[in-house]
Amino acid sequence: MFISGSNPDWKSVAESVVKKDAPVAEQVRASIEESLRDLRTEYLDAVLYHNLKNVLDPLEDVLEAWAVMESYVDAGKVRHLGITNVYDLQYFDKFYNGTRIKPTIVQNRFHANRQFGPVHLRKRFRELGITEQLFWVLTGNGSALKHPATKKMAVELDFTPQQCLYAFILAMGGGWMHPLIGTTSRVHMKQDLEVAKRFSTDNFGGSLFPQKGMSGLQEYAREVFKKPELIVL
Repeated sequence: MFISGSNPDWKSVAESVVKKDAPVAEQVRASIEESLRDLRTEYLDAVLYHNLKNVLDPLEDVLEAWAVMESYVDAGKVRHLGITNVYDLQYFDKFYNGTRIKPTIVQNRFHANRQFGPVHLRKRFRELGITEQLFWVLTGNGSALKHPATKKMAVELDFTPQQCLYAFILAMGGGWMHPLIGTTSRVHMKQDLEVAKRFSTDNFGGSLFPQKGMSGLQEYAREVFKKPELIVL
């Protein structure tokens, strides 16, 4: 479920008009209307169905919620739809085939406890034109930030270790994958934007590892994350 977490009154979930015991369709409608009102806007760039639990919500509940979300796209009040925490190909295909307005965004964890995201699904996402947004990139990968390979890259690129991880995510995705950034620091945001400005996504491997290109990315994935298959050559 999409629940507004940023509004002028900093309303708590307990004070929200969204009632968790209400029917799914009613929850979605109330959530979107509340977000439009609190953000004082006529449209939302994106609304995502958020699977909060390790076990995916029943498909029929997701599709019921999705139908309401689609109605807001039809009305011009929402521009993009997405879903979070999907790691099962069979579930995703059933979900995708059951929708009228297709998702353009999938958000997944980039963390060892989720095998750094659904590697087996990423080709499918690209085929469908879906952008994958990864979260927990920094908070879930402290060892990667401290790894000698990351520190070496930081020196060579004149980056912080945090910028290096963001650059790696962009390179790994080849323009179809992006890190989600939750900083409230103006300095950090400028540093994050510098990563995107500095490199071209069509040659990120060559930009990060001029001598080795994409094979350099694969070596980095093997050394730092113990998962060379993150990079498809």
